[in-house]
Amino acid sequence: MVSGSTLTHLWNYVLTDYIVTTLLLCFGVGIGVFILGVGNAWLIANYQFPGKAIFEWALILPLAVPAYVMAYLFVDFLQHAGPVQTLLRENLGLIVSLPDPRSLGGAIWTFTMCLYPYVYLVARTSFLDRSARFMEVAETLGYTS
Repeated sequence: MVSGSTLTHLWNYVLTDYIVTTLLLCFGVGIGVFILGVGNAWLIANYQFPGKAIFEWALILPLAVPAYVMAYLFVDFLQHAGPVQTLLRENLGLIVSLPDPRSLGGAIWTFTMCLYPYVYLVARTSFLDRSARFMEVAETLGYTS
């Protein structure tokens, strides 16, 4: 059983930060997933461009990688001693410091990259269905392509 003083201490010193961080994480991931998922779905559904078929499949590839593996890879590749920053520093001579992948921003990035394919698939299906309906209505009104 947890005593009342322990719960009071947790409420006063720990829980507030955890709640704020969780809300920031949810908000950041929601915005990122919306931008990537809906934006890419709209481009794929409404435009014809070279390589469109490749992008249609490439945009759902993150579903093939478990989230914990992707998180590990992001941390390993993007940390200060990782290959990305080493390449930028030593081979290209760029002095850059990418955000720490173990921070709130790194967590937002990782969750966004893992979760946007779900939004992409639903939005793409919706946009393709909408486009087909618009073409049917246009044809009934006399449109010829």
